[in-house]
Amino acid sequence: MADVTRKVDPAPYLQGVMKRLEAIFPGHGLALLVFDFNKIEAGRMNWVSNAHRADMVAALREMAAQLEGRAHPAPPSQQ
Repeated sequence: MADVTRKVDPAPYLQGVMKRLEAIFPGHGLALLVFDFNKIEAGRMNWVSNAHRADMVAALREMAAQLEGRAHPAPPSQQ
């Protein structure tokens, strides 16, 4: 686990990290969320994404459903 006592403002680093991630995962939608441990409700969360806002919201909703056990399996592909 990271050293939670060291405080660094992630905002200046997010764009640079995103550029590196895009180089590693070309053609994929990406998001990076950075937040303080044990303070997510009262704390601050920084994030960056290369996706359109609507696509990112849909992806986050799908992830939340999976984490909460509400996700349903995808239907069979017709391809």
